[in-house]
Amino acid sequence: MHGAPVEAVTLAPPPQASPTFHGRDIFAPAAARLASGEPLTSLGAAYTSIPRRVSGALPHHEGKVVVGEVIYVDRYGNLVTNLTPEVVPAYAVLEAESLVVGPLRSTFGDVPTGALLAYVGSGGHVEIAVRDGSAARRLGLGVGGRVRARLG
Repeated sequence: MHGAPVEAVTLAPPPQASPTFHGRDIFAPAAARLASGEPLTSLGAAYTSIPRRVSGALPHHEGKVVVGEVIYVDRYGNLVTNLTPEVVPAYAVLEAESLVVGPLRSTFGDVPTGALLAYVGSGGHVEIAVRDGSAARRLGLGVGGRVRARLG
């Protein structure tokens, strides 16, 4: 289903909804309405942003290494990770699996055609790409692939 069109709506919590029981107070009533034949569009306003896949894993330290993972692969083959600039300083050297990618770059123009690069994408996450190519294809990585930032 990767790349399939997505139709989504935002569900407004009713005033009596508990802040901790969304399954009971928000999602179950929405599911019941869908099961009874109501169209999705009747449940709320259309969600117009790009849905983001989230990872259950958080980046963690292993000595002087921050370990993260790929949480999404975009249509160009760029690997979006769960690493952010807050945990990956500019001096860190990134690796995808065991291949050295290098330090964070500002633009694709900072590396030659065909080279790997790491950069902070528009969503605020560290991404790994290949200039004019697909990092996913070149590295054979997908969601769950390990990414490391060596700090020393």
